[in-house]
Amino acid sequence: MQKGWALSCFLVVAVGFSAAIQGQETQQPLTARERKPLEGPQFRNKPDPPPDAIRSTMKSNNEVMSVDGRGGEGNGAGTVAQGGFVLPGSLSTNLNEGTQNWDAAAKDVATLKTNFAGIEAFFAARKDDDAVGIAKDGAKAILALEQAVQKKERVNAVKAQIAVAESCRECHISHRAFILSLPQSFGVI
Repeated sequence: MQKGWALSCFLVVAVGFSAAIQGQETQQPLTARERKPLEGPQFRNKPDPPPDAIRSTMKSNNEVMSVDGRGGEGNGAGTVAQGGFVLPGSLSTNLNEGTQNWDAAAKDVATLKTNFAGIEAFFAARKDDDAVGIAKDGAKAILALEQAVQKKERVNAVKAQIAVAESCRECHISHRAFILSLPQSFGVI
């Protein structure tokens, strides 16, 4: 009886597995089937290599914010330390709870302020309203960060830092493309 039951279960599983395999052969791959088409105006042309000025601006921002988990202070990954989220850039080090360095944080803010003005100008020259809007949102967050640093309000400074990081990531997701090359490079879309 048990052998018959086991054989029946095996056959049901085998038939189901066979049908699933046959169904897979007739379907398109998951990535092609469920991905939205890239139809926005930024996808009409291939990615442009960023000019040296923008590359150096992004490297400077990365030293301060390290949104992509590279460069700056730390091990290349955001962490939860001493009761708060920490991006591994110099700004997090300067806003570290209990050891804040407000003067260094103010210098980081000044760097970000200058850099975001340049980013906004770059995308305005490209007539990319979406990227300009993202840069303006980042500039608003930097203003909030500047005010919090001036008042030495760590919690508000960290909140503003996260808002700046969100602007960075939004722009990277929408307007930066990885170019498959060795060494790895990026393009602006």
